[in-house]
Amino acid sequence: MKLKLWIGMAGVALVVIAAFLVFYKMNSPVPEKGENNEAVEGSEEFAASGATKQGYPLTMAFRSSEALAGKMNYDAWRATFSPLQGIVGKVLGEEHFDGSPQRLSYFSQYAKEFPEKTVLLHYNGTARDPRYEHNGYFPGHWLHYEGTYLTEELDARSMTVHVENPGLFLMNTGRNKNANDDLTICPLLPDGKPDWNHAEHLRLTSIDNKSKTLQVVRGAYGTAARSFEAGAYIAPLVGHGPFGNMNNIMMWMYNYSSGAPRDADGKSAGDILAAEMGGLFKPRGVLASFDGVEFDVLYTGRFVANNTSGLSVDTDGDGKGDDGIIGGVNVYRQGVVDFLRKLRQTMGSNKLILADGDSEFTQRAFGIVNGIEMEGMPNTHDLKIREWSTGLNNLLYWNRSSYPPNFSYINHKFVENGSDILASVPFSTTRLVMAAAVFTDSYFTYGLVPPGQAFGVWDELWAGAKKQSGWLGQPTGSAVHLASQAPELLNVFSDREAGNIVGDVKIRKEADGIRLEAADGADAIHFLWEDLKVSGNDLFLMLRMKSEPMSKYTDNMARMVRVGWERPSDLMTGRLLVGTVKRLGERNEAENNGRMWKPDNGATLSRESGLDINGTAHPAIRFSTPYRKGSGYTYWKKTIKVDPSAAELHFYSAVVPRPCKAKPDGVTFRVSIGESGHPDAVVFAEHQTAERWVEHTVDLQPWTGKRVELRFEGDSGPADNSVCDLGAWGGVQLTGGGQSGSSEADPDTPSTLRTWVGREPFDSTFYYPGIGSGSVDLTFDIESTEPVLLSALSARSAPDIVYRGFEHGAVVANPSLAPQKIDMKKLFPGQAFQRIQGTPGQDTATNNGQPVGEWLELGPKDAVFLLRDE
Repeated sequence: MKLKLWIGMAGVALVVIAAFLVFYKMNSPVPEKGENNEAVEGSEEFAASGATKQGYPLTMAFRSSEALAGKMNYDAWRATFSPLQGIVGKVLGEEHFDGSPQRLSYFSQYAKEFPEKTVLLHYNGTARDPRYEHNGYFPGHWLHYEGTYLTEELDARSMTVHVENPGLFLMNTGRNKNANDDLTICPLLPDGKPDWNHAEHLRLTSIDNKSKTLQVVRGAYGTAARSFEAGAYIAPLVGHGPFGNMNNIMMWMYNYSSGAPRDADGKSAGDILAAEMGGLFKPRGVLASFDGVEFDVLYTGRFVANNTSGLSVDTDGDGKGDDGIIGGVNVYRQGVVDFLRKLRQTMGSNKLILADGDSEFTQRAFGIVNGIEMEGMPNTHDLKIREWSTGLNNLLYWNRSSYPPNFSYINHKFVENGSDILASVPFSTTRLVMAAAVFTDSYFTYGLVPPGQAFGVWDELWAGAKKQSGWLGQPTGSAVHLASQAPELLNVFSDREAGNIVGDVKIRKEADGIRLEAADGADAIHFLWEDLKVSGNDLFLMLRMKSEPMSKYTDNMARMVRVGWERPSDLMTGRLLVGTVKRLGERNEAENNGRMWKPDNGATLSRESGLDINGTAHPAIRFSTPYRKGSGYTYWKKTIKVDPSAAELHFYSAVVPRPCKAKPDGVTFRVSIGESGHPDAVVFAEHQTAERWVEHTVDLQPWTGKRVELRFEGDSGPADNSVCDLGAWGGVQLTGGGQSGSSEADPDTPSTLRTWVGREPFDSTFYYPGIGSGSVDLTFDIESTEPVLLSALSARSAPDIVYRGFEHGAVVANPSLAPQKIDMKKLFPGQAFQRIQGTPGQDTATNNGQPVGEWLELGPKDAVFLLRDE
C-alpha cells in the first residue's frame, strides 16, 4: 500500500463557508508531497524532464493499460504509462474469460517497480462469466427471473423440456444479440418454494412456442444432469453483458439481496465473494502487490436488470418476482452494502475499495468504501456538462463520507447509442472535466485519449512540452466559487424565513435552521420555494442541509436530494407526477424528472424539447395509452397557484403520426382541475383524430389565488380502442400579463441537479446557466420521509466561475454558456501566470505558452491550467 501518497490527508483543513462568506467546503483529502518518480527505462524523454514530486493533477491510466498489456513488450508498456501516477485495469477473467494472462504479470511487476504509484484492479461487481472460478457458489447465489414449471417429467438424458410458459425465455439476447438464456431447474420444497440445493444448470439452444418445449444442453457449468418430476421449477438466470464481440455466454448476476438463498453452510453470495476477493489481496495472494479494487457496475438502487422480456426479478429465491423491493425496503441495496462491509473486514484498512458512483442507482456504502469511480462527469451521457454541480457535489460528499484514505476518480468518457465516443469531444470539454477533478481532489482517468494516439498524455496533465508529472504541486487552498461573492437574491441562513416553502410537508423553525418532515402518508419529502426573482441570466444556489438517517437502512446511508426549478407559468418543466388508469380501476403512478416512463401496462410518457409534427414544433409531453390487459388513459399532473395576472391555460394537443397496420381512432384529451375539499372539475375535453397541433385555451379565473392540481389526461377514447394511440401535449403554460418580465431558458439549462444529505451538515452548490430572468419556483425532492434540517439556502444570479491556486500554478473553470473575463489580479494579487506550451496534435491555440495578463478571457464550458511565474 502506498501510504506515502496519503499521509497527512486527515490534516487537510475543511473550509466551511456559510451563505454570507466565501463559499465552498471541500473537506477532502490532499495527498502529501511525495518522492521523486523513478526514471523510466525506455522513456528517456520523460526521465530527462526531471519528473518531480507527486502533485496535482492527480491522474491515472484507465483501461488502456489493460488493453495494451501483451500487445507491446513490458519495457515499452511501462514507459507508456509511467508518466502518470497509477494504472487501473482488468487482469482477471470474470468479464473477459479468455483475457490475456500477461495483464496480471505486467500489472504486478509495475506495482513492485513503482511503489509510489497506485495500481487498482478493475472488477465487474455485479456479475461474472459462469465459466470463471465458480467453485464455492451454488445455484441460489445467482439472480433469476420469475420462472415457470415443468408440465412433464424430465429424464436426466432428455434434451427436451416441456414447460407451462415458454415465453419467459429468450434467444439472441444480450449486448450483441448473440446469446441465449442460461437456465436453472430444481425441485420444489414442501412449502412450494424452489429447492436451490438440488438444482441443475442448462444452456438454452431453441424454443418451440407451439409445443411449449425448450431444447437445452444438460448438466452445464459444472452441474450434473438429474431427473425432475412434472411441476419442477425452471427459471432463466439474470444475464449481464456479454462483453467482447465473440463472446456469446451471458454473465450471471450475483444475488446480493439480504434475503437471498444461502447455501448448505448458511453463506450468501456476498459471503463467498468477500472471502474470494479478500484472499486475492492477502500477502500471498495473486493481487498482493495491488493497492485495491474498483467494482464496476455494482448496482445498489432499485433493481434494474438487463431485462428485455419484461420479467420480474426474484431476489429472495421464492420463485416470485419482487425486483429487490420487499416490504418497501430495497433488500438488494442492503445486501450490496453488507457485502462491501464484509469485504472491508477481510481486506483491512490498507487496501482501497472503490465502486461506481455516478448515479442514484450505484454506490451507497458510505463509510465503507474509500471512494468512487465517477464514469463521466457527471455521467457518460452529459456531453455538454450540463449537470456540472451534480458531479462536484457527488465527489465532494464521497470525499467527506468515505472510509479513509479518501480516493475517488473521474473516468473521462461519453457514451452515445450504447458506444463510447472516442472522437469529436472538444478540447474545452476535456479541460472542464480535468478542472472538476482538481477542484475535488479526485484523480483523473480517461478513455478519451489525445487525438491520433492509442494512448497519450493530455498536455494539462504534465504541463505540455515540460512533460512534468504533478507539475501544479500542492493546493494552496480550497476551490472558490466566484458566484458566492455576488449580491444575494435569497438568504434563508440569516432570517430563518420559511414563508415561501409550500407543499405537503411539515415545517418547524428551530434555532439552527428550518426542520422539514414528510407529510403523513407520503413516501418522500417534496416542497417548493416559491417565487424567486432571478435578475440575470444564470442562477447559483448554495445549500447546507443535514438529515436523520433512513429508518429502514444503515445509519451511514445518505439520502438523495434533487433540486430543480420551474417557471410558474410553464407547466411542463420540473417535477411531474405521471400515471395511468385502466378501465378496471388499476392505477399506476410515479414521479417523473425527465426520463422516459414505461410502466408494465404498455403506456409510455416522455418529455421532448421540440416535437415536430408536419413542420410545426412545440416543447412536448408525448404519451401512449395503456393497452396490455385493458385500455385506459395516461396522465400527468402539476400543482400550481393560479396568479390573477396569468390565469389563462394555453396549450396544444396532437395525435402523433406513427406507422400502424391497424386504423387508430384517435385520442381523447382531458384537463381537470382539483381543489382541496372540492370534487375535480373537467375544464376541457376533446376527442382528436387530426395528426397536427391544435391550439386551445381554458379560463382559470374562477381559481385565481388558489392552489390547485391540474391534471392532463390522454385517453384511448370512447370506443376503448388503444391501437396505435400516440398523443402529445405541447407548449402547456399559463398566460396573461404577469409574465412579461421573464425570458426563456437556454435548452442546455439543467432542470434538476443532485446532491446527498446525511447525518452531518453538508454544503452543496447548484448552478443553472442560461435560466433567464424572471420568477422561478425552486423544487426540492428528498429521498425518504425522515426529517431534514435546512440551515442555509442562498441564491445569486451569477456564473459559477471556479478557481483554485496551487504551489506552481492555478486552474480556472467556466461552466457557463457565455465567455467570461476574469480579473486575475484580484484572484491572485501579486502573482503572474503563463499558459502551458501545448504539443502537436493537442490544443496549441489555448496552450500557447504566452503570459496571462490582468484579465483572463475564458470561453464557455472551458477551463485553463496555468503555470505560475517563479
